[in-house]
Amino acid sequence: MNWTKESEPNNEVPYNHIKIDTPIGEYVIDWKGWKERPSYDINLKGEWLGAEYDLESAKSLAENHLLEIANQINGFIKQQLS
Repeated sequence: MNWTKESEPNNEVPYNHIKIDTPIGEYVIDWKGWKERPSYDINLKGEWLGAEYDLESAKSLAENHLLEIANQINGFIKQQLS
């Protein structure tokens, strides 16, 4: 998945962050860049999904969440069509 490059804090996100736009909304992973061991918080459309202690694990959590939603939608559609 193509995440943005790291962005510095700004008016929209007050911490260092990366983003990815998906059909179900924008995932944002943010962290306090000044900390030696920050936690990486994962949000979808402003809803907190969880946190990890390294960026790659946080990306995996977001990507797995998206795949889970896709599987649920696929199952729902199959059920409705049968």
